[in-house]
Amino acid sequence: MAQADVNKEDYVPKYHTITHHFLDLERKEGFPVTDAEYETLDRIIAQAETKIKARPNCSRKEAINSLQKIDAILTSNGFQYQTRMILSEALKTKRTNCVTSSFIYKAIAETLDLPVHFSRAPAHLFIRWGLNDKGYVNWETTSVPACECPTQHYQRVMPIADSSIKDGVYLTGLTKTEALALPYAHIGFILQRKGDLHKAIKYYTKAITLYPKHAESHNNIGEAYIKLGNYEKAIAALTKAIELHPLSPESYNKRSIAYHKMGEKEKAIDDACTAFELS
Repeated sequence: MAQADVNKEDYVPKYHTITHHFLDLERKEGFPVTDAEYETLDRIIAQAETKIKARPNCSRKEAINSLQKIDAILTSNGFQYQTRMILSEALKTKRTNCVTSSFIYKAIAETLDLPVHFSRAPAHLFIRWGLNDKGYVNWETTSVPACECPTQHYQRVMPIADSSIKDGVYLTGLTKTEALALPYAHIGFILQRKGDLHKAIKYYTKAITLYPKHAESHNNIGEAYIKLGNYEKAIAALTKAIELHPLSPESYNKRSIAYHKMGEKEKAIDDACTAFELS
């Protein structure tokens, strides 16, 4: 009875964005999503509508000014950065991580028709405002205050291979279809942490179908298969993860474990050494 009350649906959201879809998926999966989270999201969007008047083809200065206003709106509503994994929990507690904060920005951008897209670095999500001159503004939502962050910063502080950039795995704007994969990948990760491996694999598979270059989903599904004892599938998934993100010690380490379980000792040792070198 308690669970039914938690997920009772009386409030009709005013807006319909990818972020509302994210909440819908969490609610469908049985996470404790209440109408209050939808109301909070709608209230933030409504505040942005009254304060942001940017044009889609605005200047860099205008884009940054609009992004600063979004940050100010979130700050005035009590939002702070802290590792929270579930979107509904982030809206409830006003504690966000890179994923949940980026999705709140995206909800505002969709409503105001702003040229804002998701962009990714290894295990990290940020947003990118596309400018009319084919340039862009990377916006780091986890900084205090949120701020512009040059692409070179991500290349300097994170292990990103040139091939991962060239192939569009990292540091590029995501398409609408690729963006739709992110909630599935995120929920899959939460389910995996809870130990629901079969359901996590289902979500990762959906994410990969929408966004084949999502290296983290390949990595995580590989880990899930190791725990389920399906080492051949684990090796296949982790090999794909390494192809997309060849500087990931985590994927090499996990594949080493799978090779060891398969009795492939030389390959296990090679991967373990590579993981150590990349760490």
